[in-house]
Amino acid sequence: MSAEFSITFGDLSVALVEPSTTQQHIIVKHLNTLGVVNTICYHDKTSALAGISDNVPDLMISAMHLPDGTGTELAQALRKDPRTAELLFMLVSSETAYRYLEPLKQAGVVAILPKPFQAGDLRKALNTTLDFLLPEENQLNVQAVEEMNVLVVDDSVTARHHIRRVLNNMGIANVTEVTNG
Repeated sequence: MSAEFSITFGDLSVALVEPSTTQQHIIVKHLNTLGVVNTICYHDKTSALAGISDNVPDLMISAMHLPDGTGTELAQALRKDPRTAELLFMLVSSETAYRYLEPLKQAGVVAILPKPFQAGDLRKALNTTLDFLLPEENQLNVQAVEEMNVLVVDDSVTARHHIRRVLNNMGIANVTEVTNG
């Protein structure tokens, strides 16, 4: 019997790449309304790639046109780096031309949101993201989950509590937290 795991939008960490501060605020507000609270914003491709180098998020949401390149170039750069090759990527763009969107599809974009988008569009795209994060074949047996003992090591109390919550939502009750190795 498979376990029913519950990953919520609140469990997602998101990197938003949008050159417009106004658009950043609009998108973050939509994300917050849906329960996504762990979002970090970048204005360009270079700062986004540098910013996620040590802490890869679950999802990157990007505009198509960036000051130092395109969303397509960003997605392709992510796929070339082994640390970010599997990072889920969502595009927010008013672009509809096949020549611009096809390379993104080839780079494995999980969703393309029209600009402007509605909250329902974002919800659907985030649901697609959750489907990619927890495919059925990766689910654990209920028996195995109940018997697991998990040690969470992180110097950040906030990170430890977040990880504990995710593990508890998966049905893992035996979690020990420590600050260092």
